[in-house]
Amino acid sequence: MSDTAAPIRPSPVLLLLLFLFAAVGLSYVSFRHRHDYVTLTINNEWRIYLMGEDRVDAVKFHIGRFRETRRDNRHLWLRGEGEIHWLKNVIRVHKAGVYFNHKMITRFYREKYVNIQFMPDGKVHKGIPRHRPD
Repeated sequence: MSDTAAPIRPSPVLLLLLFLFAAVGLSYVSFRHRHDYVTLTINNEWRIYLMGEDRVDAVKFHIGRFRETRRDNRHLWLRGEGEIHWLKNVIRVHKAGVYFNHKMITRFYREKYVNIQFMPDGKVHKGIPRHRPD
């Protein structure tokens, strides 16, 4: 007579619960780390949303021309004029306006902030993005 025990099989309810907890955990982690954009506030006039970017460190600028007044993980506040590089795009900031890859963007003087969305492919949209990050 052999002494083999029947294999222990987990119940289907336990497997279902483990699957659900894993799915919820993975969804939470991916949602928590997903950023829709990085925001640049320049000279307290321009609020530029770099769409599809999730790192403030991806924004490069000349330290002598801009002064960084504040920074967090999704927002960068700058004062000054000059060029800012993001991916393959160039943002030029002047008193008269902002250029994005040679496209002039102006503002109305009665507006406190101009909200602009810059896309990685060079497209420009005015306004605040619909989905705001935390």
